[in-house]
Amino acid sequence: MRLWEQDQPLAFTAISERVRVLFTALGYRTIVDVVADTDGRVGSTQFSNWAVGSSRPGIDTAIYLRFRFGITLDWLYCGDASGLSLALANRLRETHQLVQAGDLRLIGTARGPRPKG
Repeated sequence: MRLWEQDQPLAFTAISERVRVLFTALGYRTIVDVVADTDGRVGSTQFSNWAVGSSRPGIDTAIYLRFRFGITLDWLYCGDASGLSLALANRLRETHQLVQAGDLRLIGTARGPRPKG
């Protein structure tokens, strides 16, 4: 089950979008917030590279994200949401829909509407 369709779910840009949707859905507003809350496992340069799609999380970091935030590696790398909890899948879907409608800006996005709330 895919939360939203992507032409190339394995592309760095697709993985970038999922990472940014995840942290936005979880309420993070800045990269600094992510860095502070991940026990040094995610650095600001590292997250910035993910955000622009120039790299993707390595396996050790991906496993950390899995345990810390409840995602699956299938979702992170391939976009397959079938292993996510229903609550998380719904939250990610709703966040993505708000972004698509222009009502919410993804973390790591330089432009666009400011987050509401």
